[in-house]
Amino acid sequence: MYLFFPVFVYLPSESFSKKAMKRLSFLSLSLLGFFLFTGFEVFSQYHPNDPRVEVTGVAFKELIPDRLFFDITLSEKDARTKMNALERDLQRALRDAGVDVEKQLKVKDAFGSLESRLLRKNEVQNTKTFELELRTAADLDAVLTQLSEKKITEIVLNRMEHSAINEELLELKKEAIMDAKNKADVLAATLSQRVGAAVYIVDTSMPSTVIRMRGTSSLKMMADMEELALLDIKPIRLESRLNVHFRLLAD
Repeated sequence: MYLFFPVFVYLPSESFSKKAMKRLSFLSLSLLGFFLFTGFEVFSQYHPNDPRVEVTGVAFKELIPDRLFFDITLSEKDARTKMNALERDLQRALRDAGVDVEKQLKVKDAFGSLESRLLRKNEVQNTKTFELELRTAADLDAVLTQLSEKKITEIVLNRMEHSAINEELLELKKEAIMDAKNKADVLAATLSQRVGAAVYIVDTSMPSTVIRMRGTSSLKMMADMEELALLDIKPIRLESRLNVHFRLLAD
């Protein structure tokens, strides 16, 4: 950046001697030269064409998800099946499987549809979807066993997460910046130079904190829950990628 310093030159009256005028002029020019030189030095410290090395630091890690989210849908099939009874069966089955219903189960969606039947009055059939959070595949096995006994089969794996994902990402960024520094040191040493301060850092990482289940095979209603019982919990791959510019200094 440029720095501008005001320089005031006093023009003496005719009563001043020529010798005094010369001294004053010399002092003014000296101050002007000093400020111009100082301004040039400050600008040169931030010049974009300064010697620098540009590197990309990378770090990655795989985490086994410890938060599994499932959608469980309950539907009234006829007038004899009421939603309140279905909900009681669901909660009883989950408690028998060791699930803390108050903390791990919540209502996700609910709606009703009007059914018109011959020789009967119109009936509203309710459907309600719950979100269930589990921790491990062993928890899932226990839940599936209890749900099958209650004839509850509409369960879908929605997504998988890790509870400490943010902390792990911060640690990866530290590793990525150190990877960039090590690469810059090697390149600079090859040229008999050394690395100075970092002057530019940009995070170019792609977000990958959640595995969302997509496709017909994972989102369909599963009448046979053997597919869920054989669920393969894949790790979440985290990656941190930083673009860093370091100053190059003479060794």
